[in-house]
Amino acid sequence: MMIFVRRDVPSVAAVKSTLSLFAELFGLHANIEKTNMYFGGVHPDVMEAMLAATGFSDGQLTFRYLGVPLSSSRVSVAMFDSLILKIKHSIQHWYSNFLTYAGRRMVFKKWKDICLPWDAGGFNIKDLSTWNDALQCRWLYLLAHTTVGSWVSWHQAYLLQHQSIWIVQSEDSFSSSLKGILTVRDMLVALAGSITNASFLINSWCSHGKF
Repeated sequence: MMIFVRRDVPSVAAVKSTLSLFAELFGLHANIEKTNMYFGGVHPDVMEAMLAATGFSDGQLTFRYLGVPLSSSRVSVAMFDSLILKIKHSIQHWYSNFLTYAGRRMVFKKWKDICLPWDAGGFNIKDLSTWNDALQCRWLYLLAHTTVGSWVSWHQAYLLQHQSIWIVQSEDSFSSSLKGILTVRDMLVALAGSITNASFLINSWCSHGKF
């Protein structure tokens, strides 16, 4: 089981307290010898305090993917963001090469045409960059128009500080996912011409509670 926690001692202490309550109710205890904490972008002093609050060990991540070596629990969040982008671009590159390969196979259409719907002459294949923008728009809609759900309420209370998602400015402390949402927000506002128009547009994409 993986539990993701904010990088501060109170959040870790809350999780540890919940695990202790779970153990008290059901008799299932976390095996300290097999439980580790993995850190990204955490100050060493804070990291040591979090370890002391839980009694867990500092886990080590060691793997290599797409030429990016990651070894050490103290790998920065920026490196993970870079890795995610490399993975997305590589998947789309492999996908595109397979369908547009001009060697011994039949030459297919251009990638942008392949991603069109069937009725538009394409293969109805999702372009990952466009699909990711669409998913970011869904999160933007949730943050702008709803208050339901732990993800939404946590972001609105702790990261947005109850500011409107349409006006909040990106900060270094924001997660890569929230930064991505704000980037798509700016693209949408530029496309629609104003925040009001963008809000109306994204609201029109929701029907009966489904985006």
